[in-house]
Amino acid sequence: MYGKYVLENKYKFVLLIQILEAVLIILLMYVSMHAANRLVYNVEHPFGYYRCRLYWLIAASLEMILLSARKYFNFFDTSFLKSISKSVEVVFMVNVAMIVLLYFSNSDEVTPYYFLIIGGFQVMSLLSVKVFSNRLKEHVFQRQLSIVIGEEADRNMLLEAVRKQTLGRVLFVSGKDRRLYFYVDKADYVYLLITSDLSLKEQIISYCELHDIQMFLVPESHEITMRDAVLTQISDVPLFAIEGYRLTEAQIIVKRCLDIFLSLIGIILVAPILLVVGILIKREDKGPVFYVQARCGRDQIPFSMIKLRSMVPDAEKWTGEVLAEKDDPRITKVGKWIRKTRIDEFPQFFNVFLGHMSIVGPRPERPVFVTEYLHRYPEYVHRFAVKPGITGLAQVLSNYTTTPQNKLKFDLMYIKKYSPGFDLGILIKTVGVLFSKEQAQGVSKTEEEPRPVEVAELAASLKNTRSRKRTCKPYSRKKVVAIWISCLVVVVAGTLLRYTVLTISVMEAMSVEIPINEEMGEEILVIEEEDIPTASLNESVMLSALDISKKVDNMDSKSKIHSVFLLLSNLSRKELLLVERLHQGGYTLQEIKIIQDIMRENFNDAELEGLKALAFEN
Repeated sequence: MYGKYVLENKYKFVLLIQILEAVLIILLMYVSMHAANRLVYNVEHPFGYYRCRLYWLIAASLEMILLSARKYFNFFDTSFLKSISKSVEVVFMVNVAMIVLLYFSNSDEVTPYYFLIIGGFQVMSLLSVKVFSNRLKEHVFQRQLSIVIGEEADRNMLLEAVRKQTLGRVLFVSGKDRRLYFYVDKADYVYLLITSDLSLKEQIISYCELHDIQMFLVPESHEITMRDAVLTQISDVPLFAIEGYRLTEAQIIVKRCLDIFLSLIGIILVAPILLVVGILIKREDKGPVFYVQARCGRDQIPFSMIKLRSMVPDAEKWTGEVLAEKDDPRITKVGKWIRKTRIDEFPQFFNVFLGHMSIVGPRPERPVFVTEYLHRYPEYVHRFAVKPGITGLAQVLSNYTTTPQNKLKFDLMYIKKYSPGFDLGILIKTVGVLFSKEQAQGVSKTEEEPRPVEVAELAASLKNTRSRKRTCKPYSRKKVVAIWISCLVVVVAGTLLRYTVLTISVMEAMSVEIPINEEMGEEILVIEEEDIPTASLNESVMLSALDISKKVDNMDSKSKIHSVFLLLSNLSRKELLLVERLHQGGYTLQEIKIIQDIMRENFNDAELEGLKALAFEN
C-alpha cells in the first residue's frame, strides 16, 4: 500500500522534498553563521543583534537564489561531483557578496578568517542537505520504472549505463517489440537510444510528448546544430537561424592566448616527471623514450604528435594501425602505468605551445581512422573546425571504449558550447578522469551475447513494488566523509590562523621595551639617545603587520595551538575584540601600551615569559 501511495503521489512528494531542502538550507545558514561567530569572535552577535539577523536574511536569500539558478534543487540531478561543485561555487559567490556588504557597512570587526570558516560550514551544510534529501528521493524513485529503448545488440551496455544513473528499476525494450507502446505507457522515464531508425524515433518522441512522459534521447548532429539557434521570422513564419560548427575570431584569439599560458605552466610542472619516466622507459627495453605519431589537426592538416612510448618498439609493424585493446600484449610494464595515469600524454604540452593542438578540444585521430570515420559519418568533418586538444568533453564524459559516433556527438556539442569557462570546467573534470580505471581501458575483444527480452520478465517487473538493491550510489559514505573531513580541516585551520596572528601580535607588542625619561612637566621618549616628543610617536606604527606575519610563518603548529589556547582561556570577549581592532595595520606606541596593560592584568610574569618563549623560540 505504501509503495502504491508513493507512486500515485510522487509529484507531491517531489515538491515536499524540495521545500524541505530549502527550509534546511535556511536554518543551516543560521547555524553556520552562529558557529562562525562563536569561533571567530567568541560572541553570538559580533555586529550587533539586529545587524546579524539582517545579514543572515540577506545571505540566506542570496544563497537560495543562486542555488536555484545553478539547479541545485533539480530533482533528477544525482551526481555527487555536480552537487559539490555547485555548493562550492554558490558559497564562494555568497561570501564575496557579504564581504562587499560588510565593507560598505563599515564593520570594523570583519576578518578574512570569518569567511573561510563560515564557507567550510556552508559547504558541509549543503552537502548534508543533499545526502538527506537523496535518501528521501530513493523512496520515491526506487519503485519507478525506466524503459531503455535501443538496438538489441547494445542491450547489456545500455542497461549497465542507465542503471548507474537511476535509483529505480531499469528494463530494456527493443525498438522492434510489438508491445513497445504498452511498456512506454507503464514507464515513468523513457531512454530513447535508437540511432538507426529515425522514423521510429520521431514516433516515440511524439507519443511521449503527448502523454507527458519524461524522456531522454540521443541527439543527432542536426539537432546539436540547432542548439542556441536564434529565433527569427519571415512574415508570420517562424524560423531558426542556425550557425555552423566554428569559433569566432575573438574566441580563436582568446583560446590561443590561454593555450600558450597554460602550456608554459604545464611544461614547467611536468618536466621533472618526464625526466623520471623517461629514465624508466629507457631502462626497461633500451628503446626510444618518445613516440611521434601522425595525427590530423585543424582543417585535417596532419602534424606530428608527441607521446611517451608505452608500447614495445615498432608495435604496429606486424599488426598495422589498430586501436589499443584491453590487456594489449604490446603495452610495456611502464606503459601500463603511464597509460593508466595519462602521463604518456604530458609531452603534448609542447604540441600546444607550438600551435598544433589546444589544451581542450576533440582528441586528434590518425589519418587512416579519419578517412574511415568520414566515410561512415559525413558530419565527422565538423570536428576539424577547431584544433585538437589534450583533453576534451568526450574524454571526461565517456571512456576509451565509447563508440566513435558518440564521441563525435560530444565533440560537436563542445564546439557549439565553447567558452573559456566551459574549458575550465572540462579541465577540472579531467583531474577526476586521471584516477578512473574504466576510462583508461582499451577496446574489449569480446562482448557478451545479448540475451533476448522475455515478456514475462517485463510483466513481473511491472507488478513488483519491492525495492531492489541499489545500483546507483551517488552519495557514497566514503565520498561524503572525505568532503566533511576536508571542510572541518578548513574550519579548524581558519580558527587556528585567526587566533595565531593575534597571539603573535600580542607577544610582539609585549616584547617592545622602550626606556622613557620622564621629568616633571615633560613628555620625552629616549630612543638611541635621541629626544623625540612622545605625542609624535603615539600615532606612528612601531610594530608593522609584516613583522607579525613573518613571526607567524616561523612558528611551529604545536606552539601555535598552545599559545592560542592560553590566549582564549585568559582574555575576555571584549578584550579579544579590542586586540583584533588594534592589530589592524600594525601597532602604534599608544596601542602597544594598551596591549601591555591588558596582558599584565590577565597573566602573571611567569605566564608572560612562557608565552614569549613559545612565540620566539622558533
